[in-house]
Amino acid sequence: MVGLVAPPRLDDEGQPIPRKAVERVGSWGRFRDLYGRATAWALPEAQQALQNGVFELVVTEVSSGVAASAGAVYSVDNDNEDWLTFNFRCKGTAGNGLSLELTPKRFQNRVQSYELTIKDGSEVIESHRNLSPLPGSSRFVGAVLDASDSLVSAAVANHAVTDYSTADVLSTDAHSTVVAKIGNEDMLTVFKLDSGTPDVEFKRVGSAEGDRIEVKRDPGGGGEVLLFGGLEADPKVLGALADALNSEVDLAVELVAAGGSSSLAGGVDATVAEYTTALDQLVDVPDVDLVIASVQDLDLTRGAQIYGAVIAHCENMSADAKGRLGFGQVPATTTDAENIDLVGSLVSDRFALFAPNGVMGAAVGRIGSLSYYQSPTFKSLAGLGAIEPELRTEQQRAYLKAKLVPIAELPGRGNVVVRGITTDGDQINVRRVADHAVRGVKQIGELFIGKLNTEDGRNALKQKLNEFLLQMAAESAIVPSTDGTDPAFKLDVYSTQADFALGIVRVDLAVRPVRAIDFIYATVLVQV
Repeated sequence: MVGLVAPPRLDDEGQPIPRKAVERVGSWGRFRDLYGRATAWALPEAQQALQNGVFELVVTEVSSGVAASAGAVYSVDNDNEDWLTFNFRCKGTAGNGLSLELTPKRFQNRVQSYELTIKDGSEVIESHRNLSPLPGSSRFVGAVLDASDSLVSAAVANHAVTDYSTADVLSTDAHSTVVAKIGNEDMLTVFKLDSGTPDVEFKRVGSAEGDRIEVKRDPGGGGEVLLFGGLEADPKVLGALADALNSEVDLAVELVAAGGSSSLAGGVDATVAEYTTALDQLVDVPDVDLVIASVQDLDLTRGAQIYGAVIAHCENMSADAKGRLGFGQVPATTTDAENIDLVGSLVSDRFALFAPNGVMGAAVGRIGSLSYYQSPTFKSLAGLGAIEPELRTEQQRAYLKAKLVPIAELPGRGNVVVRGITTDGDQINVRRVADHAVRGVKQIGELFIGKLNTEDGRNALKQKLNEFLLQMAAESAIVPSTDGTDPAFKLDVYSTQADFALGIVRVDLAVRPVRAIDFIYATVLVQV
């Protein structure tokens, strides 16, 4: 089971969505339902792991007071006043660099709606049409993006509705044009009336709550009130008015011809200390055995510090008989020499480092899908496509010599783990077999806590442990020595007189984990 440290998803107000300390996720659909598309974008390891067969993800979010989401702001007519703001729905740097294209769409030389396109480089990843910038409209851009679980959210800049006209009352006639404005002075013209439309009156009305706006149709004939709303910082009034008047009178809404290209920027990742705190949420989840920290802003310094915290976490949990392996990946922009240097700071029998960047989730998912005694070496990986950058044979050899795990495409096999080893050079499956043995002994031992320390009691414990180890031997998880002189395991259960006085029973256990074939040396004799 994989423990995954993830960035939090933001709600429509840009605030983290409250969740349980950890969430268990067994399918990609469930992950999308819980965390949304933006978190999935920021956390590609989740989909990769599930695609490669991992049984379950245990996800804990990073709670950060430092992290910020990437954003972009559009203004009107080259004015300094903000108009529409867009924000990536997840804190961190994952949204940085995504480009937005907001295009006004005209009909009969009048702006009627907008089209929004979101790109990652040249690839279009989202496209939304027939959008309105008026918050009360049924096609308000923010509402449309929310409903579609877009990567970004949108909001109207928080301007007060400061002026509807130079007069308190605007009674329209066949020649009236501007009937409402939003923003400061005439920054944005919101409504225009076509000629021949019925009169519509906008009137300020003083009340105990402050000035409000009353909108009437055919005021001279005592027409009904269409809308009654506040003036204070409430652009939603105008959006609702647009829909109301379009159904009541022949109203044409003219929107400002603003838009253009922009890029999301300003995303900031959580601190090393905040990642470490998130790791602590996994302490009380005993069935996790593989741990990933998904780091968005990954460089050599942060990688060494955060992955060092992962190693410390795994070693502490393993000391409590809850064996865990941690995993990381090299940064995207580092050189081979820098990657090899990074391995030197992360040497541990409880950590594996993958290269190149972007493959970790698939590799860990494949490891999690295998039986605990199976090696990931030369096992195929799904969902990666063409690996970039492709590792040449010389790079693979240099990485393996440095105890760094390369992922590469091999002829006839697809993308594979070239050799599954930890940063101290041992096989990953050897450590998993040892951890399985420790967990099994602990679980069986706990069944005997509180029972009598008699010869029969100790023999019963020994028989249960022997049964467990024989099952491991039957699975070929533990094996005899190659010459057959040493058994797959040795077991002794006893209690000295001093132990007896303290209520202690001792178990001495030795196991020989099976090892995978990593190399084949062939000697070929050519005879004449």
